[in-house]
Amino acid sequence: MQTLSNNISTKNALSSTSLTASGVGGTIDCFGNGSETFDSALVVANVGAIVGAPVVAVSVEESEDGVTFTNASGGGLTTVSGNASYVFQVNRSKRYIRLSVTITGGTTPTVAIGATAILTNWATPYPLI
Repeated sequence: MQTLSNNISTKNALSSTSLTASGVGGTIDCFGNGSETFDSALVVANVGAIVGAPVVAVSVEESEDGVTFTNASGGGLTTVSGNASYVFQVNRSKRYIRLSVTITGGTTPTVAIGATAILTNWATPYPLI
């Protein structure tokens, strides 16, 4: 029986952490295990407390080689607030994606954040039950 779980893959985009400076999450390979290619991703960033009054922006980036990244379609830079969740729907055109967090200004800033990527292939129909 085909289920929704057969058509998606969840990946850790950024382990829950407290950042004191800008940073990036791990590189996610959208080619999956080699036999499955995911064309889209929902990236859910969960922002906790923001201390020290910095400006915090989050984006999803993509790369063909896993080294040089640019903003992904649907993953543009978004200024975020504390204690909120943000969802990016990314229609990727390159093999790899990652989450980027930019922290500017503030006094001794600390940002609690974590993120999950849900990879999917919109071309594969989901079963109707």
